[in-house]
Amino acid sequence: LWTQPQRLPDDINQAGITATQPFVVHANDQELLYFVSNRNDGYGKLDLWVATRPIYPESVKFSAPQNLGPSINTIGDEIAPFYHQGEGKLYFSSNGQIGFGGFDIFSVEGTPGSWKQPINVGRPINSGADDAFFVKVPEGSNGFFASNRKFPRERDATTDDDLFEVLFTEIPVF
Repeated sequence: LWTQPQRLPDDINQAGITATQPFVVHANDQELLYFVSNRNDGYGKLDLWVATRPIYPESVKFSAPQNLGPSINTIGDEIAPFYHQGEGKLYFSSNGQIGFGGFDIFSVEGTPGSWKQPINVGRPINSGADDAFFVKVPEGSNGFFASNRKFPRERDATTDDDLFEVLFTEIPVF
């Protein structure tokens, strides 16, 4: 059963700014709302932000949004936040971090206010095109992402996105 959508308060949806691509996590009796915004006090064009509130009672307002900081946000764009609770990692895409070209997918361990250095997830997930919107199943065995990469003999342009699945397998070390 779906309820009527409710607009979030003005401290998240400020007039004249973009607030988009939400991802919600419940941890330690807190609801964390990660989102993308071009609000003031950012480091670049689109930055990643987080606002929190207690899970109970449900009527409590979100905290003032906090920028995730300069190790994650750059002068470019950061988009598509996804937090994998089992790994304690935030996945996101950036065209401002060092990468293969376009948007690349990165992971960073930590929690708001305590992030380590982001790591490019590398090939074959990232390409010279735009790779974004990575999600990983809770068990961590596979994930999905969108990319506009070219395919020889199938697609010559990077104008359309396709969905991809990636399988994570253990490689035995001898």
